[in-house]
Amino acid sequence: MMDIIIKNIPDDIPGQDNSYAQIESCNCYQIMWFWHGVGSHYIDFNDEQVSPHKIFVVSPGQLYQFRPLVVPEGIIIQFDEGFFSHTADNLDTIIKYSVFNAYHRPPYYIIDNETCSRLKGIV
Repeated sequence: MMDIIIKNIPDDIPGQDNSYAQIESCNCYQIMWFWHGVGSHYIDFNDEQVSPHKIFVVSPGQLYQFRPLVVPEGIIIQFDEGFFSHTADNLDTIIKYSVFNAYHRPPYYIIDNETCSRLKGIV
């Protein structure tokens, strides 16, 4: 069974009381889309800067930690392995390994204002 959960940022971001959040790991895939805000997001101990229109992708087992963020707003989309097994073609494998397990590139994407507006309409 495929579960998809959508949460609001900052509601589901620990450490927003200016303390350091614990290092966490999740057993699901996560898309963390920041519409607004600045700060640090450590993924596998690499410091990645949070900024508007930045979309982070986190795979199961990856470690992550938020440092206090300034005025964060956005969404977190979580889903399990079942998301990748909904069709019989190779598209699932391509998405899984070129987006979520692409160790040769940074774990984020930056989108422009037009793309942001279109995607917000879908979400």
